[in-house]
Amino acid sequence: MNPVLAAARRYLDLGWSIIPVTPAVPGDPLRDGKHPDLESWLPYTRRQPLPEEIEYWFAGPAERNLGVVCGAVSHNLLVIDCGDMDTARALVFQMRVLGKTMTVKTSKGIHLYTYTDQTVATTTFRRNGLTHHVKSDGQQV
Repeated sequence: MNPVLAAARRYLDLGWSIIPVTPAVPGDPLRDGKHPDLESWLPYTRRQPLPEEIEYWFAGPAERNLGVVCGAVSHNLLVIDCGDMDTARALVFQMRVLGKTMTVKTSKGIHLYTYTDQTVATTTFRRNGLTHHVKSDGQQV
C-alpha cells in the first residue's frame, strides 16, 4: 500500500484535518515540500476531509506529501516546529509532556505534536540562533 495514503488514513483516524502538499524538488525553492497542493486548503481549517477525498488525493499516481492542519479542526492540535534538535531537547526538558507526544523529523529539525485545552496563538521564537514556530489555528505543517 502507498505509505502516504496509509499515514493519511491513520491521521484521519486521529481526528486530524489533513491536506495534500507538493513534494519537494531539490533546488526548486517554490517546491520545498511545504505548500498545499490544492486550489484552496482553507476549507480544511474548518472541516476534516472526507475519506473519499483522502483516497482521491493520495491513492492516485500523483506524488504528494502529507500536510496536517493545526488547531481546533484537529482537536486543538498544536505543532512546535523546531529548526534544530538542541531546541527540541530543551523544550522537552522544560515541558515533559512533549516527550510523550508524536514527533516527526523534518529536513531541518523536528516537529513536536501536542494538544492544548486553551487557545494558543501561532507565533515564532528564537533559540540557538534560529527561528522556530508554534503552529495552531489556520496553520499547516
